[in-house]
Amino acid sequence: YMSLVLGLNVSVAAAASILGPLIGGALVSWLGWRALFLAGVPLGLYSLVAGFRILPATTPVAGEKFDLAGAVLSLLALGGLVMGLTEGGTLGWGSAAILGCFAVALVAGGAFVQVQLRRAHPLIDLAILKNPDLVLAYYANFTMALVQMATLLLVSLFLQAGFGMNALDAGIHITPLAGGLMISTIIAAKLIGRVAPRRLAAAGM
Repeated sequence: YMSLVLGLNVSVAAAASILGPLIGGALVSWLGWRALFLAGVPLGLYSLVAGFRILPATTPVAGEKFDLAGAVLSLLALGGLVMGLTEGGTLGWGSAAILGCFAVALVAGGAFVQVQLRRAHPLIDLAILKNPDLVLAYYANFTMALVQMATLLLVSLFLQAGFGMNALDAGIHITPLAGGLMISTIIAAKLIGRVAPRRLAAAGM
C-alpha cells in the first residue's frame, strides 16, 4: 500500500512537470508572464477550501506550541537567499542590496539553527541529521530534484534564447523529458519491494 501511495505521489509530481511547461508556455505566449501568477490564485483558493473539507481534523497535542520564532527566522533565511540569488545577476553580486540579502540569510539561518536546538517542539527536529542514512537520502533527493528541475528550466530558456522559440514551443519541445520522468516513476513504483532499494536507487541515478 505504501509503495502504491508513494508511486502515485511521484506520478502526480511527474505529470505536473509535463503539464507545467505546456500550460505555462501557453499562458506566457498568449497572456504574458503575469498570467502565471494569476493562475495560481484560483488553485490556491480551491486547495484551501478542499483542505478543510477533505483533510481529517486532528486534536492538538497538549502542551505543544507552534514554533513562531523558527517560522519567522526560516522565512528570513530562505527569503534572503532566494532574493539574493534571483536579483544578483540584475543588481550586481557586489551591490549593497544583494550582499544585504545574503547577510540576512546567513544571520537568520544561524539563529534558526540555534532556536531549533533549544526548542522542545521545534519547527524542524534537527536530531534527524544524526542518522547518516536519512542525511544521505535527503542529499540524494535534493541533488536529483536540482538536476531535474534545472534541466527543465534551463533547456526551456535555452530554446527560447538560442533558437528564438516562444514559451509554448519551448514547453512542447521539453515534454519528452518530462514524459520520461513520469514513465520511470511508474516503473520504479512497481519495482519497489521486488528489487533491493540500493540497487533500484543506484540504477535510477
